[in-house]
Amino acid sequence: MTRSVKKGPVIVASLMKWVERSKNGAHKGPIKTWARRSTIIPDMIGVTFAVHNGRKFVPVYGPCKGDCLCPSSISRSRTS
Repeated sequence: MTRSVKKGPVIVASLMKWVERSKNGAHKGPIKTWARRSTIIPDMIGVTFAVHNGRKFVPVYGPCKGDCLCPSSISRSRTS
């Protein structure tokens, strides 16, 4: 289920600080985050994220604008 347009996208303020540092060159490497619900805005394109899936950090290389970070890091594995 999608989020209401009236509410707007979820953007974590601390994550935006790290994105700005990465764009300025003050931070190298992927940005580690637990904020899976955060929506990707145009400022975040070109930045590599490492999203926590409950066990480890999964790298996300090419996020698309308007998507969330949660589909990129699957938290459940198949068992047969």
